Parts: sequence; C-alpha cells; structure tokens
Amino acid sequence: MRLIHSSCSLSLSQHSSIPSTSRITAMASLWRAATALTEKPNDYDGVQFWSNPERTGWLAKQGEYIKTWRRRWFVLKQGRLFWFKESSITRASRPRGVIPVATCLTVKGAEDILNKQYAFEL
Repeated sequence: MRLIHSSCSLSLSQHSSIPSTSRITAMASLWRAATALTEKPNDYDGVQFWSNPERTGWLAKQGEYIKTWRRRWFVLKQGRLFWFKESSITRASRPRGVIPVATCLTVKGAEDILNKQYAFEL
C-alpha cells in the first residue's frame, strides 16, 4: 500500500502492471487464507476511532484495484490505521478501510518510486 503524506501516499500494488480484477480477487483471497485473516464488517475490535485518536491527517491513497490517487482522512488508534472520505469522524462514521499496523510486513520510503516527497509504502 503506498501513501503520500499530505501530502502522503499508499498502494497495495507489488507489481507495476495492473493485474486483472479476477487475479487481484484471487490473490486477496489467497492472502487471507494464508494469514488466517477473515473480513469482519463493522468489527474494529472495540477501537473507538472517533474518540481521542493518536494521530490524524490527510493522505493521498492509491486504490487497490483502480490505481488512481485519492485524498483520504486517516486515523491511527490502538495499532490500527483507519481511513475515511471526510475528516469529520463521529461514532456513526464507517471507515473505508482498516489496516492493522502490526500485520504490515514492511514500511519503507517510496519517494523515488512515486517521485513524490514524503511517500511511503506499507
């Protein structure tokens, strides 16, 4: 996942070419099976992301399937990185996605790859 700090960027791609949707779906399914991760909609392990986050801010995130860059509001709380379309987060807000930071295999700079200052990849 590639992110650009605000001026930041985030991308789940490991290849420069864009794989077909069915190949991406198969890869994601294989990854979940291999790491024993299951999708739990609306289950954030009790993390109250709307209350007293550790860090918040705008990042540019690259899409998982369609590789366009979108500005998203990110919230870091209790080892999870949540992202939203808007910065006004309430108890009723639903994240567009969540990354358990502890499951990230690498975190590295991506400024040279993306040609953007402060870019990093999860």
